[in-house]
Amino acid sequence: MILDDLVRSDRYAGLVRGLREALEFLRTPEAAGLEPPAPGPENSLRVAIDGERVFALVQRSATRAAADSFWEAHARHIDVQCVVEGAEMLGHAPLARMRVVKPYDVERDLTVLAPAADDDGVNWVRLGAGMFAIFFPEDAHMPGLSLPGAGHSREVKKIVMKVRIDE
Repeated sequence: MILDDLVRSDRYAGLVRGLREALEFLRTPEAAGLEPPAPGPENSLRVAIDGERVFALVQRSATRAAADSFWEAHARHIDVQCVVEGAEMLGHAPLARMRVVKPYDVERDLTVLAPAADDDGVNWVRLGAGMFAIFFPEDAHMPGLSLPGAGHSREVKKIVMKVRIDE
């Protein structure tokens, strides 16, 4: 996992094919101005950057408690999650320290996970406006969580970039 501010994103652009295009898109004023058709992650606005290799999902949704969420990992895509408005907490853990709850779904490129032991290797970080996190296939993550002490959910606008890993 990589966590940084968008103004320093160019230092990561050469790590993986397609990451440069994803990070450049996130820095454009047009990206920040995009809106999904309705609130909720299931109502994402999909924007093709490079066909199926690099695309964006623009989302506006309420943060939630960890108990109402799940750990996930992707085998075919790198996730670049960038908060445009608001702030959220997210969990990160090495995939090797997780256990499978729901087997890999090829259509959704998604495995649902849980820690193999209580908080074994789990890290919690705050992602504020203008920040991004890059999750590789070996990174389990739980995004979209409410901030500690917030008392209730808050609306967050974010862009999730999907970068296809070359086979």
